[in-house]
Amino acid sequence: MSSEINIRQLLYFKSQDSSTPFQTQRVVKTTQHKLNRFRSTGLSDFRLTTIHSQTPVVNNFRYGFNVDDHQNQNSQIHFLESYNHPTKHVNSYIAESRKNIAQLRDQANQIRLEMSSINSRHVQELKNIEMNFRDNLNKKYRQIKEDNVLYMEEQYRLTKEYLLLMKAKMNMENKQQQLTNRVVQIEKTLQGVTLELQS
Repeated sequence: MSSEINIRQLLYFKSQDSSTPFQTQRVVKTTQHKLNRFRSTGLSDFRLTTIHSQTPVVNNFRYGFNVDDHQNQNSQIHFLESYNHPTKHVNSYIAESRKNIAQLRDQANQIRLEMSSINSRHVQELKNIEMNFRDNLNKKYRQIKEDNVLYMEEQYRLTKEYLLLMKAKMNMENKQQQLTNRVVQIEKTLQGVTLELQS
């Protein structure tokens, strides 16, 4: 029943003639409505039973009212006469929509600010990490370079000492060879003297 009222309501406002007074329009619509119901009683009853009676009750155009609350059971057209014009509901819906849109915009702006703040913080943290990495890398490089210089200096010193030791060793070996030769000569001399004494 409510669906039929919704359809008739839309057809009623859509078919209004601005040149005809409202009272005349209402009488004509009421007469047409009665004639239509008289002509198609059986068919309309069948359609209402099979289709319209199974249609759930919903609010019209998402407005905050129920059509059945404004319905007059004696005359379906009487609903159009007693029902207030839905401008206030439309305006209420528009105002609520604007309020929701404003809230969504505020939320979007807040999200943008939070994202910008997070992005700035992460960029700063990344810069700090990069600077610390470069500082540590430079420190390690300088330390390795200094260690390399110290290593080269120590290697040079040890090489020099090794050469000195090798030279001293060679001198000692030469002296040892000379002393060995002298000992051999002395032994030969002693053997000659011994032989002379024995003879």
